[in-house]
Amino acid sequence: MGSHNLGLETAWKRHQTVLVSDAGGKTEAEEEPETDWPRHSYRILNLIDNQVRSLRKRQVIESFKSGTRKGAYWGIRTDIADYALADALPCPFERTLQLAAVPTRLKRLDATMTAS
Repeated sequence: MGSHNLGLETAWKRHQTVLVSDAGGKTEAEEEPETDWPRHSYRILNLIDNQVRSLRKRQVIESFKSGTRKGAYWGIRTDIADYALADALPCPFERTLQLAAVPTRLKRLDATMTAS
């Protein structure tokens, strides 16, 4: 299985146990999509990437269920309460969704994002 869209290809080829953390962005519906070709093309590429990512996610999880691979998958929008773990860290789902919505960047976060 080629799992390059989740950055797994090398690990998938070399290891039987794989831990997958998916921090991929969420593609939202657009009421008024851009009509110029460059921005419309960019949107289409993002939609294709989202579809491939969803397929890879299902393949990874199915490989764990079937026993083909060992490991775990968790996504940035996963509600930790869904797992009913006795020792889970306290993570209010509303707060984790707010954090998941923070855009990726290579600069320091402002004080409002670093406060607990």
